[in-house]
Amino acid sequence: MTQLNLHQLACSRTEDSGEDEVYIRINGWRAWPDSGASSIGPHQAVPINRGFAFDQDPMSIELVDEDTEPIDPDDSLGTHTARESQKGLGVMQAIFEGNGCHYRLTYSVT
Repeated sequence: MTQLNLHQLACSRTEDSGEDEVYIRINGWRAWPDSGASSIGPHQAVPINRGFAFDQDPMSIELVDEDTEPIDPDDSLGTHTARESQKGLGVMQAIFEGNGCHYRLTYSVT
């Protein structure tokens, strides 16, 4: 079975001042971290090292900045599409630049 593997999320520039509290959705479902959000600041990287079954093609990877709802809804920082045809191409990058941020997610399809 084909699998989407998320390796690492690196931040060059946050959306908020200071750190962002981010999480990842795959095909609209919250996929990482298991609960809450991961705090990350400029020039930091966090390991993800998690695999997900490729249950549809393509798969949507969305990076979201968690805010205090309903006062300040969560902000989508961008979406990237992973495809089953990328299987075996090695480690790839998804860039997210919504709302002035800059994040790089490394992933592979195996």
